[in-house]
Amino acid sequence: MKFPYLLFEGQFLPVIPLRIKYRGEWIAIKAYIDTGASFCIFPAEMTELLGITLEEGEYKEVVLGDGDILKIYIHKITILIAGMEFEISAGFSKNVGTGFFFLF
Repeated sequence: MKFPYLLFEGQFLPVIPLRIKYRGEWIAIKAYIDTGASFCIFPAEMTELLGITLEEGEYKEVVLGDGDILKIYIHKITILIAGMEFEISAGFSKNVGTGFFFLF
């Protein structure tokens, strides 16, 4: 799969369109791709949209590139990228704050 980089605030970034399944419907979002990361991480607010209770997920602490620790809760979700459907383990965190969702 190849996606063009998206121009955002004067920089070209690896941001792709994808969809997340919720109650049989697809929610369209854009996600920043970090090819060297181990987890998909979304803001905690997404759990409300998806009908997921944040703290019911598996709790993990992820060490970021700068040494900071990000507290996440892992939930199984279904995503659609380029017409292909995947069930993934995604992390949700109260401490993610960007204009995009992260797909790590």
